[in-house]
Amino acid sequence: MDRLTSLLEAARSGHGITVIMSGGAGAGKTRLVDALADIAAEGGFIALRGSGQPRSVTPYQLFEDALAGHLAEPLVPSHAMTRFTELFAVARNGVLLAQARAEGGMVVDTDIMAGMLTAVQSFVSDSFGDMADDNGGAGTGLRRLEYRNRKILIEYGDGFYLAGVIEGDEHGSMQEALAAATTRIGASFGEAIRSWDGKMDRVSGIEPELGALLRQRWRVLRSIRDLNLEAERLRIYDRGLKALQSMASENPLFIVAEDLHWADEASLDMLLYVARNLQASGAMIVGTMRSGPLGHLQKTIEKMRAEGICEELRLGGLGEGDVRVMAEGLLGGPLSDDLSAAISERCEGNPLFVRELLASGRRGGAMRLEEGRWALRAGATLSSSGIVELIAARLRALDAGWFHALDTCACLGREFHVRDFADAWGGEDAMGAISPLLERGILQLSGGNVRFEHALVHEAAYDFVGGRRSSYHGRIAAGMEAAATGDADKAVYDIANHYARSDMQGKAAEFCERAGDRAVAERAVERATAFYESALAALGQLPEEASSTARRHSLLERLGDVCTISGRFGRALSAFEQVAAMHPVGAVKARALRRRAEVMDKQGKFDQALKEFEAAEAALAGKDGAAPGGEDENERGSISISQAAVLMGKGAYDEAIRFAEEGIALLSVSQDPGAEMEIARGWNVVGVSCHDRGDIERAMRNYEKVLGVWQKFGDQIGMAKAYNNIGLIHYNKGEYAPSLAFMEKALEMNEAAGDRQGTAVTRNNMGISYFCMGEYGKAREQWEKCCAIFEAIGDQQGLGASCNNVGFMHQCQGNFEMALATHEKALRMREKVGDRRGVLGSYNSIADAYRDMGHLERALHFYEEALKIARSLNDLSDLAVNLCGRGEAEFLAGDMNKASADASEAHRLAKEAGERSTELKSLRLQGVVARERGDCDKAKEMFESAIEGQKSAGMVPEAAMTGYEYALMLKRAGETERGVELLRESLSVFEKRGMRALAEKCRAALGPGN
Repeated sequence: MDRLTSLLEAARSGHGITVIMSGGAGAGKTRLVDALADIAAEGGFIALRGSGQPRSVTPYQLFEDALAGHLAEPLVPSHAMTRFTELFAVARNGVLLAQARAEGGMVVDTDIMAGMLTAVQSFVSDSFGDMADDNGGAGTGLRRLEYRNRKILIEYGDGFYLAGVIEGDEHGSMQEALAAATTRIGASFGEAIRSWDGKMDRVSGIEPELGALLRQRWRVLRSIRDLNLEAERLRIYDRGLKALQSMASENPLFIVAEDLHWADEASLDMLLYVARNLQASGAMIVGTMRSGPLGHLQKTIEKMRAEGICEELRLGGLGEGDVRVMAEGLLGGPLSDDLSAAISERCEGNPLFVRELLASGRRGGAMRLEEGRWALRAGATLSSSGIVELIAARLRALDAGWFHALDTCACLGREFHVRDFADAWGGEDAMGAISPLLERGILQLSGGNVRFEHALVHEAAYDFVGGRRSSYHGRIAAGMEAAATGDADKAVYDIANHYARSDMQGKAAEFCERAGDRAVAERAVERATAFYESALAALGQLPEEASSTARRHSLLERLGDVCTISGRFGRALSAFEQVAAMHPVGAVKARALRRRAEVMDKQGKFDQALKEFEAAEAALAGKDGAAPGGEDENERGSISISQAAVLMGKGAYDEAIRFAEEGIALLSVSQDPGAEMEIARGWNVVGVSCHDRGDIERAMRNYEKVLGVWQKFGDQIGMAKAYNNIGLIHYNKGEYAPSLAFMEKALEMNEAAGDRQGTAVTRNNMGISYFCMGEYGKAREQWEKCCAIFEAIGDQQGLGASCNNVGFMHQCQGNFEMALATHEKALRMREKVGDRRGVLGSYNSIADAYRDMGHLERALHFYEEALKIARSLNDLSDLAVNLCGRGEAEFLAGDMNKASADASEAHRLAKEAGERSTELKSLRLQGVVARERGDCDKAKEMFESAIEGQKSAGMVPEAAMTGYEYALMLKRAGETERGVELLRESLSVFEKRGMRALAEKCRAALGPGN
């Protein structure tokens, strides 16, 4: 306790800490935490408490409990369903015919509604005057606009239009539903609208039509393939973290995370994030767990341990003296030595075991009070049962009339709300039913929450229910469903959980499917996986007519999707294989096989993926008569584009481009709303392939087309990636100012989308551009911000890259020892996470540092190690960089032949890869070699070509370095004046940018008086 109280005081002063306390069941973890909580409360701490629950299925349960009442909005807002929130039918002359607003939707005041209608009408009349033709019929025009934080979809009818307002996510089918409603209204009321005299009764039937459309719901799950899971989860984590940081800024926090061994994966991942980011806040987190962590909890603790953000405390058993003190306290009197020894021998130092032994001894008469001292009755012994058996015996001794209430409570869970018991109880006086259990301490009541006195008591009670569990869970689920009053999504996790444990398989399948969809929307893909598996298991128990193939394959596809994005590749492959097996031929089978191939691509099994694509194409064989733009042709297009992505990963860029363009051609005539996004995926494959093989201009054209699609759909993360790619093209061309302009746009999109990892990557790229321009202060600012983000989100790979960049800065400023230490730190990070490309970069950086320090043998060793990796990755850009660096080291070592060969090969590879910076650097190296060989004409050509390119690209420091080398040759050749001029220009650049080592070289070359 002394250590815990000292950590509590440290937290009060702003040194946040996480303590993980482990011990056996009943070892006293909760008692110790409660005692510490009392001390914290006396010290002015705000106490928050959450706990893992056995068999709980609610994602983020730990923090949902802890932050209950402290968040203005739910921790995890659910966007599983979307709908229209308002609908307007408007006549051609602008008169409102009918409107409908969803119950529970955002209340819109009269001014805002008027403004919104004005915006719609202006949109229709000013921009798209072709809404109606000359005869007053329906016309065409753009069908969407943005108004404040709303999207408005528009469909044109004969003399009128419908406008549907969306406040959340948009589903691709919503425009179609609006169009269908427009057609129906036109068919029923077209004549009345065209000849309308202002009498509302003639168009009163429109409002029910709008109401029917308003009640429709769409699940927003179409984009799951492209889901950025990490970014989505970070937004949830940040919502909770900001609330905690806000509270901690006013009062220190004491956060209890109980029973981590039962916590869901989402809660554990969020705990790691919160613990990492509360270290500078006045917060103490105390987590409790049973000994022997397994699974995801083990991984979480290992990460905490590696990052040094937690202390671990293992509770040992009570000593014999402590057992005696506890027993005397519970009994209210002293113990005989024999009884004390017997208790100590049996209880294994476990406080709960002590209590149950005493209760058993008193209940069975083995103990009695003799002359003011508790002792064993003559000839009696304490029970030989274990702790769980003792608890079960205590429960069995209860009045039989209480068992129904106890069974209901046990099936509800370790902790539940009184209203849940009341809904399941179904009779009157629910509180009266559990009162005896409360009076005997089996249950505890706090506010409206009921909790079993101890987790082992709940476990024993649940075991006691035995074969009756199924009917209890069914009754509980039915009660919850009835209480949901038409909005079962509010309690869908609990309802699904209980139906899944009942024998009501139809209900289990229905609600587990709904719960899985909601879990996907809340980015809890692990929970979604479990729910979809339960839904499929329930369907398997139903008669064939109640379990359609279409329903099973839809569930299996969703299961495959969530397993793919969560990295459960084996289960994803199995799910898609099951779908394929349900269909002998056709688009559904082909799609399932394509998805299997895409999973194999993620696994790096490129050749297996290509064989699976062939199987997918074979599934479409014999359907040559498929209509252009039909389902089969669309699937052929998607197969081609996915195949192209795999070929690109193998480095077969020409084939990748060919397949991508075939897919684009097939999809270009499609009527499917999703085809345009698939086409954008194809353009991106072409862009990346052209970029990697050095066809920069063609890559740029494709990236720009991709950007246009994401702009049309308002996809901020997609736009950010496109802006980044375009920025990298400009970077490769040495056009740093345009590169930064596009990176700024990417940064804006990343930040708007809440994509912190994307933000960090963009800042890292911006830092590199600033670095190449010699703007070291700005480069360092970007890298420091980048490091802070990577550290906050625990991205060791990204942190290694940024750390390596900071090492470059030290190197350019002549701080070689510091540069080397920083590069070696980055290398350790990269090796730890298995980042081979990062390790390659670190080897090159370490080699550069040793080269500049004059340790040429060490430098060449690291260049060789880097070259091995670069060759295995077959990356032209990396090979060029490596050869150029090695050539410089060979030049310094006096091996002109090797230096010349490396410089020429680096120039060829850099030019092929479109790596302008390295291309120009290799020209400088060729110039230096030619100078030392006495070939001044060639040296002059190389130097001047390099300087011209570097200056035009804004590569000021690189141009100054080349100028320095050129000046040395000019001075030797007697062109002193020109040489001195170049040296002074270079010296000015080096001094301005703090490049001290190079500045000293310039001064030495200038000599005294210059």
